[in-house]
Amino acid sequence: MAKHKKSLPMLFVFIFSSVQVQAVSIPQDPDPAYTQVINGRAQKIVETLGITDADKALQDLTQALQDKLHVQYLLTRISHIVGDYLPGI
Repeated sequence: MAKHKKSLPMLFVFIFSSVQVQAVSIPQDPDPAYTQVINGRAQKIVETLGITDADKALQDLTQALQDKLHVQYLLTRISHIVGDYLPGI
């Protein structure tokens, strides 16, 4: 068992080293004019929302996402509990 504990970190080092060697190619924008149009549309939406403090908006969005994930985990747990007591549902 101790032998596996020592080789596991080496396996991670090997995997991460292999991943770093691979080159990542970023595709060219197929339609820069359209990209500019949709960026403009997105900017107008943000301006309409009146978001002036980007850091605060990001915090609010992060909190909303955490709340949603929290509820999703609770619902999953409840469904497992119900499934334990009411098989076949």
